[in-house]
Amino acid sequence: MYSGIPYGAFYDDPYCRVSVDNVRMKFTYKYKGFDHDKREPVLAVDRCCSHLERLFYRGYEVAFSSAEFRIGKYEHTCTIKGLDWSCAVMVGRYTYDSSCRQTAPEAVFDFNPNKVPRDCIDVVVQILSEGCVKREIVRYDVAFDFPVSREEVTLIRNSRQCYRQFWDASKGLTEYQGERSAHNAMKLYDKTKECGLSVPVTRCEITVGGDYKRSLRDLFPSLNVFAGVQLDVDAVSLPFQVLACIKHPDLIPALKASCSSNTWRKYHDLIDSCGNSALSPDDWKAVDRFVSATLRELERGGL
Repeated sequence: MYSGIPYGAFYDDPYCRVSVDNVRMKFTYKYKGFDHDKREPVLAVDRCCSHLERLFYRGYEVAFSSAEFRIGKYEHTCTIKGLDWSCAVMVGRYTYDSSCRQTAPEAVFDFNPNKVPRDCIDVVVQILSEGCVKREIVRYDVAFDFPVSREEVTLIRNSRQCYRQFWDASKGLTEYQGERSAHNAMKLYDKTKECGLSVPVTRCEITVGGDYKRSLRDLFPSLNVFAGVQLDVDAVSLPFQVLACIKHPDLIPALKASCSSNTWRKYHDLIDSCGNSALSPDDWKAVDRFVSATLRELERGGL
């Protein structure tokens, strides 16, 4: 069903495949650390860069670039590449803090565990963990792949989050909800067109803050698939508004905007109950366990 999509690790729910996607991991150091090779104290930023350069001898392509001073940006970026993948480590965050002399001793590792080989992830985590006083996952994406056509999936928008949509002939319809890269941001798009698959797959990606402790169920958007929904004889008792939205999903935003929050919740529950149109994983506890275990393993690396 999902052949053609790269996965590092995944969990198969009865209704979708779940995987951890882009991960951002942060390492914090003392301003200076001891370099055992040079046998002397060196700046933590310089030591990180020196050790990352040695990845070249492990067969990886390594390239460094530097940025001009700008608060919040990183002084050095190390790009690590393989045949068909890449990842990056940003080192030395620019700051006004005089105790850091304008460069905070930090490193951030950005990678996609579905594309970057696990041995590369492990060795980078090992390098960056040396001498660090704190290691944490800042944010990560969780991908939900549903075996349905993108055209059949309807997103019931959250009015409390910003919303954008784009359509491209080669990529199809893509919808965004929330601020990009922020906690609880969502992207809904056509994975079939992106990967050139022969079967229909719609992906829903959710960005999660590293300190989030509750179930992913609380972040999952309201998705419905009305194609092929069979209404039974009791459907005639449903409110006209609900029937209209099932037949014409594009009317859902107008209905939501025209009624009170209590009335909308009642209509929403009725819409979800009709023909099991709601689209979501079946076992959220299993999803949460899988994601937590995967993150712990990635954060530990080869240590």
